[in-house]
Amino acid sequence: MPLVLMTTIDNHGITNLIGGCLLSNERYESYCWALTKFCTAVQISPDVVFSDGDTELERAIQKIWPSAVHL
Repeated sequence: MPLVLMTTIDNHGITNLIGGCLLSNERYESYCWALTKFCTAVQISPDVVFSDGDTELERAIQKIWPSAVHL
């Protein structure tokens, strides 16, 4: 079960955990669901997204946040 954590870094360089979810699989549809729910909850889109290089997650990031830089 993949764990998806959403964090921010504030202007003091402090990392804050702002959300997370436990998915039942690592499929594109699951990642799209998680990212969409995150957008609905916080009503923002990130400028930069870091991930572990999962190709399904990368596809979901490109669809949900097309203007975000993915590293």
